[in-house]
Amino acid sequence: NLGGMISRIFADLMFTEEPKIRVNDPKVQSAIDAFYDRNNLGEFLHETAITQSYAGFSCIELSLADGLSYLSEINPANVYPQFSFVRRGMPDKVIIAWEIEIDKKYYRYVKTHTAGRIETDLWLLSGQSGKAIKTVDLSILSPQILPVEETGIDYMPVYFLNNLKTARDAEGAIVTGK
Repeated sequence: NLGGMISRIFADLMFTEEPKIRVNDPKVQSAIDAFYDRNNLGEFLHETAITQSYAGFSCIELSLADGLSYLSEINPANVYPQFSFVRRGMPDKVIIAWEIEIDKKYYRYVKTHTAGRIETDLWLLSGQSGKAIKTVDLSILSPQILPVEETGIDYMPVYFLNNLKTARDAEGAIVTGK
């Protein structure tokens, strides 16, 4: 797989030596080191560089759990950005969606990020990759998932680089299954 080899070579060149983050304040340095270790940041950045190379974009989500911040890379096939004007820079909205099976029923998990807000829905599907029938209670997945979360920050906790599709083109298909 020539494309895969090229992706890996460029990622290896960028991250052969793990990046170092240094600040003068010891307390801040300690927090950065803990974040770096908790997220295995060197390997994480290497893997996202590979994704960026083969997919043409990468999407990283920042989340909080028990007061600690975590990074996760979102599969490019599950990311649908929406731009208000031109496909440049950060989108106004990012929809992350994927399908799951629970007790032989199929669902579409949809998380919509906008500045200051995260909305989460779970749709019952008519079958595997089927049409969305209705929204269902998120507690099927976990009691900790809130339908609406006010983040208190004026940006999205999703870092997005150059995507090739927009939610404007695909949003109906994500939510309604059309």
